[in-house]
Amino acid sequence: MRRFLRLSLVMVLCAAMLIAAGCSEKKEETTTASVADDTTTKAPETTKETTTETTTETTTETTTETTTEESTEETSEEQVPLGGRDIPNQARVLARFSDQWLDAGNFGTRMFAVTDLDDNGQLEVISLAYAKAEQTTKVLICEVNREGTGINVVGGDVREFASQPDLAAEKSLRFYVNDSEQRVYLVEDTIREAEDHTTVNLMTMILSDGETVLDIYASYEVAPDEKGQEQVVYLNADGEIVDQAAFEKLKTDAIYKAQSSGWLTPAWTETQRIEGLGEEEMLKAILNVYETMDITNDV
Repeated sequence: MRRFLRLSLVMVLCAAMLIAAGCSEKKEETTTASVADDTTTKAPETTKETTTETTTETTTETTTETTTEESTEETSEEQVPLGGRDIPNQARVLARFSDQWLDAGNFGTRMFAVTDLDDNGQLEVISLAYAKAEQTTKVLICEVNREGTGINVVGGDVREFASQPDLAAEKSLRFYVNDSEQRVYLVEDTIREAEDHTTVNLMTMILSDGETVLDIYASYEVAPDEKGQEQVVYLNADGEIVDQAAFEKLKTDAIYKAQSSGWLTPAWTETQRIEGLGEEEMLKAILNVYETMDITNDV
C-alpha cells in the first residue's frame, strides 16, 4: 500500500513538472511573439523619422542655394548705376575710362571739368585744350551711358572739329530752359582767321539725345577795310549783315533769357594734375571736381 502511494505521488510530481515546463515554454513563445510584434509595429515609425530627416536636409540645402543666388543677383543690380544720381559709381566709370577723354588736344592749356550739362542724371566730363593767344579751343565731351558700363562721346570730337566754344574762357556759363525743358547754354567761339582778322560766333549749346547741338544766333567779324582801317561787321543767325543796334538786341535777348534761368560754374582743373594716377586716386580727384562745381538755377 505504501509502495502504491509512493508511486502515485511520484507520478503526480512528474505530471506537475511536465505541466510547469509546458507553461514556461508557452510563456516564452508568447513573449517572443510580443517582442516581434512590437518590433514590427515600431519599424514604420523608424522609417518615417529617417525619411523626414532626409527630406528636411534636402529642403534646407535647396533653400540656402536659392537664397544665395537671389542675394547675389540683388548685389549685382545695386552695383550697376542706371543713369540715376549714383555719383560715386558714375565717377568711377569716368576714372576707369579716362584714357578716352584725357587727351582733347596736345597744345595750350589742357583742362577738364565734371558736370551734368543736361540735368539727366548722367555725368559728363568736358575735356579741352585752350590756346588763348591763337584763340583756339578743342573740346571733347563724354557722358556716362545709362547702363553705367562705359562712356559715349556726345560732343566736340576732336577728330571732326577744328574749334569749339571757348568754354573755359568764361568763369560761368549762362543758360535758360526752353519750352522742351532743355538747358540752353550761351557760349562763344573766337576764331583767329588771320593776324588781323577775328570772327566771334555767339552760339547756343544744347546737349540732347546723346549729342551736342550748336547754333549761331549772332556773330561779328573784326578785320581791316580796304583802307586798312579796322572795322566791325555784325551778322545775324542767317549770316546777314545787320547794324550794331540789331546785333546788340540779339545779344541782349539771349542774355535776358539766360539771366532769368541760371548759371553753371564748372570747376576747371588742369588735366596734368590727374594724369598717371591710379583708378582710386583719380576717382577721388573726379569726385572733388564734380562737388566743387556750382550751379545756380533761378527758374
